[in-house]
Amino acid sequence: MGANKRALVSRLDAAGSATIAEFLRSKGYEVDVTDNGRDALEKARDHLPDLVVADGVLPKMSGFELCREVKTLADAHTVPVVLILENGDNYGRGRARVEGADMVVTDPMLHDDLDEILRLAEGGDDRGDALLGQGGARDRFVKALLRDTTSRNDGFLAKISDPLTGLHHRTYTTFKLEEEFKKSRRYGNPLAILLVDIDNYAELDKTPHKSAAQEMLLEVSGIFLCESRDVDVVGRVDDARFLLILPNTDLNGARIMADRVFQQVCQRRVHAGETEIPVRASVGIAALPSDDVSSVDDFVERAVRGVRTAKSLGGNRICAWSDTVKT
Repeated sequence: MGANKRALVSRLDAAGSATIAEFLRSKGYEVDVTDNGRDALEKARDHLPDLVVADGVLPKMSGFELCREVKTLADAHTVPVVLILENGDNYGRGRARVEGADMVVTDPMLHDDLDEILRLAEGGDDRGDALLGQGGARDRFVKALLRDTTSRNDGFLAKISDPLTGLHHRTYTTFKLEEEFKKSRRYGNPLAILLVDIDNYAELDKTPHKSAAQEMLLEVSGIFLCESRDVDVVGRVDDARFLLILPNTDLNGARIMADRVFQQVCQRRVHAGETEIPVRASVGIAALPSDDVSSVDDFVERAVRGVRTAKSLGGNRICAWSDTVKT
């Protein structure tokens, strides 16, 4: 390895940054260190690194956003990006997958993690496979997702997350909806929800191509993670049904969000054997304030009715409560 390779480390923890930087310098790397995502991106633009290691949570720009931006730089799709997440952060792992991260490691890092990062950086014959998300690079990423964590305590996020998608599970999503509903009623702030049902999941799941059905769920979950804001809550509330809770969002804002998500979903395809199957979804919208909504159940029922109406019209469409009133 030549001495001209450059690494970029961006962490809030100065001691953690120093440990990684010292290790990489001992292996011949020049290392730039920042404590926020925006400065890290500027350094990446000024001098494209050969490796990026960043916390998922950073000020000014998150590590997830940094990963996405680095991957869009000229020829930067071959630059390996490692994201450091809290133990048990399945939500973050899902988003890391979507943003194109090559590896996820858990904080506090182990020495084996540093060795794995170095092996990733030295890439070799795996580097080209990373472009397509397959081969050795993808294998390493999957191993990171499934790594045995018996020696570490499960984090809080692991207890509130759906194990397949990394989104929040039904119980936690319901709790957050009740919390946001109370805030909206008390302070008069707008609140919207999107209920998204994958139309063709059940049919596909009954075939021998169950893995394609799961891939369908992962595809749409990734869209929700990328399109949602930090204040939003995204949960999987049934096999193929998802709830997006949008605080401080009125009906018009919810329609904009629904359209953006819907357009992304409709572009996705999964492969069942030699057959390419488009993802189809029905989306129901409900929004507050509303004089005739007295409970969370009433609120959710409006979104449910939107989904039912969309399906009755053939599915693969968006329908708000206000659109169903006369139906």
